[in-house]
Amino acid sequence: MIKVEFLKQRKRVWWFVFVFPIILNVLLYIDLTFRYRGYLLVHQNELALTNWQLIFKEQTVFYFSELYYLILSLIIYEVFAVEFENNAWLTLISSPFRNKYTINSKMLITVAYTFIFWVSDYISLYVTGKAIDSSLEISLIFFLKTFTIQFVSSLMIILTYFLILLLIRKVSGMIATGILIMILTISIYYNNYNFEIYLPFTYLSHAFRVTENQFYMILLANIMLIFVFYLFIQRLNKRSFEMKL
Repeated sequence: MIKVEFLKQRKRVWWFVFVFPIILNVLLYIDLTFRYRGYLLVHQNELALTNWQLIFKEQTVFYFSELYYLILSLIIYEVFAVEFENNAWLTLISSPFRNKYTINSKMLITVAYTFIFWVSDYISLYVTGKAIDSSLEISLIFFLKTFTIQFVSSLMIILTYFLILLLIRKVSGMIATGILIMILTISIYYNNYNFEIYLPFTYLSHAFRVTENQFYMILLANIMLIFVFYLFIQRLNKRSFEMKL
């Protein structure tokens, strides 16, 4: 399923999932050349962050984690839009396998693109950090913990988006949804940096700051939400797929 979905997708989706994180981290490199030693290291004790945390924090200047909500909506739009070319959607939903494969295959390809998105970000972020401060050693535990939070949280967000899509049945509506959730998350997170378990859409933003206890709390909350959202999606998945672009 994944192979077929990859082959049918238009190449411009790679600008969202691969090129965009690299471009943003190039901008981050330019920013850090001015602020890393002149500001971030000077205020490190005040901020109570490690050197890598300082670099992750500086990435928030570009609202990178929050921009994922918009990027995800664009990915989902692209994943579905290709099926509306030459009325392919009607053929797809008329097949005897529609209930088993249509939505599930779209979710899987979205998860694959999201994985590429975060891998592209972390590799380019690591290169940026080493270019700014060659003495930095990779903190494997920190990177794995932060990546795990952001990727697992992304799975929860993907299921949330697909649940909304199956309810509104309008693909272009996902872009407005992404913009709305992005603005809402920015307003919540940047007005209060304190971690709150009942605000799951801020998990992405808190990833580099969380304590060990918060890490496990986020994992548990995400697993519960993923399970619940997946059950709802599979129930809606059995209904008609009348959907508009």
